[in-house]
Amino acid sequence: MQSMHGEHRCETGVHQPWKPNGQCLTQQNLRELIELGYRERLVLFADEVYQTNVYQDELPFVSAKKVLMGMGGIISRELELVSFHTVSKGFLGECGRRGAYLEMTNIHPLIVEELCKVASISLSPNITGQIMQGNIGISEKAGLYYDGWIQQLQEHSAMYSFPRVMLPPGAFAAAKKEGKAPDAYYCLKLLEATGISTVPGSGFGQKDG
Repeated sequence: MQSMHGEHRCETGVHQPWKPNGQCLTQQNLRELIELGYRERLVLFADEVYQTNVYQDELPFVSAKKVLMGMGGIISRELELVSFHTVSKGFLGECGRRGAYLEMTNIHPLIVEELCKVASISLSPNITGQIMQGNIGISEKAGLYYDGWIQQLQEHSAMYSFPRVMLPPGAFAAAKKEGKAPDAYYCLKLLEATGISTVPGSGFGQKDG
């Protein structure tokens, strides 16, 4: 990517809230990353698509741009930042609606112009997804998010919850009899009994037992 000063820059990405565990970065974390990007002359890509999936107040989501603008001075005028957000990964879209946008801060005008050209020749714009994307701010102001069941799980954010279920010895024996891992056996039985779809912990690399 070419910078505002005509140089070719490398990019680095910041993904928060993090998938799958939903970890949010603190403002200090973001300041350090921004300072690193400025010092190393990097373009910062801020993937913030899970920002509406935050279910607690202890570690709230703060955008990279908000921190950058708050730092002031030359760094806020020169650090090149591209921020991404989408309706697809939040409560409204739930991976069924496709709509997104990116915001460019301190990016060379020629790059912005070229990206606009690419977007303008799209033959099949995703109208309904973009309309829903525009409604995100309205829904947040109206408080149209469920929070009761999420709080019980004490999750920070993101699309997944990681409850720990202690299986009795009988479940291990039954799983072995059917030739399945205990956690996979539990997930299948849970699906059959309740219709709730879960992913075995082994799918995320959990330790045996």
